[in-house]
Amino acid sequence: MKKVTLFIVSILLFSVCVQAQQTTFSKVIYDSLQNGIQANSIAPSFDGGYMIVGNSLILKMDSIGNVLWNKKFNCQLNCINATNDSCFVIVGSYYNFNQTHAFCCKINSNGDTLWSKSISQLGIGIIALAVQQTNDSGYIMTGYTSENNPPYNRIFVAKLNYVGNLQWTNILTEGNNYNYSYSVKQTPDSGYII
Repeated sequence: MKKVTLFIVSILLFSVCVQAQQTTFSKVIYDSLQNGIQANSIAPSFDGGYMIVGNSLILKMDSIGNVLWNKKFNCQLNCINATNDSCFVIVGSYYNFNQTHAFCCKINSNGDTLWSKSISQLGIGIIALAVQQTNDSGYIMTGYTSENNPPYNRIFVAKLNYVGNLQWTNILTEGNNYNYSYSVKQTPDSGYII
């Protein structure tokens, strides 16, 4: 009786181990114009796939790496994160009127734009590199400014509410050379660390 029980337990453990294996894949994606595709950020989607942003392109892939759809934006996309309402928030930058503007948008799982926000200051280029949803369902974004006077780059931070309305911006200068911010997180005391 002990041998039969041990054999059944071994089969159950083997079955659990087999089911726990994850599908892995390696995929190279080419664009039809052969300009190259640059992936800057990836976020898991709510259906087991992935959302990828880079250059001016958003890609939706399934769980084994097949491209389901792609959408072109007229800006550089630098970061994507999932939101608590099964959507995605994206930041980047675009060049218009001889100046670089920060860009933030929210899309649904089909890539449809729900809202978008452009942030600029006269004479200062702003590049957004990272975004995170906040406890109040708004968004905190960060990056850097590009200016003609030292320090040539300063840290840029902006807070948006849940529908993309700008609540505040701040430009931080530390040191006397180049200042960049590549990541932002909300802290337990409702502050932010960049």
